[in-house]
Amino acid sequence: MNFTKGRPQEAVIFVGSPGAGKSTFWSNYCKTYARVNNDELKTPAKCQKAMRDALKAGKSVVIDNTNPKAMTRLLYLKIAKEYKVPTRVVFFDISKEVAMHNNMQREVNTSRSHFSKKVPSIAIHTYYKYLEHPLESEGFESVIPTSFIPVFVSKEDE
Repeated sequence: MNFTKGRPQEAVIFVGSPGAGKSTFWSNYCKTYARVNNDELKTPAKCQKAMRDALKAGKSVVIDNTNPKAMTRLLYLKIAKEYKVPTRVVFFDISKEVAMHNNMQREVNTSRSHFSKKVPSIAIHTYYKYLEHPLESEGFESVIPTSFIPVFVSKEDE
């Protein structure tokens, strides 16, 4: 996957299961974007404030959360519209089995530094239960599907 910045300032919303590679994708392709992540900020209100702060400062922003529901994405889309910033979605289209495998790797693969710890499998099941596939008609400039495969840091990592 070759992801490039779409505009001088933009918002990118990730949609993907835990273990889909969202944070690794951010690190590999969007490191110059402000990263808004619920695991770190703990509440939707804090995520929305962090997005507003980044956009107000003229930065591009990535919403690095699972975002399975259109209603959740709409909250971020409205903030981007307040600042007249175009919004794209990167949809991590991977199977539940791959997400489960990647989640297990967070626990057993010690050759890689992971952004997140292993999550309970119910978190992955819940994501797929409530997933509403992102659509441009929600108000996005584009939806970019990816079956992201990380760059391995060593043979042990692979």
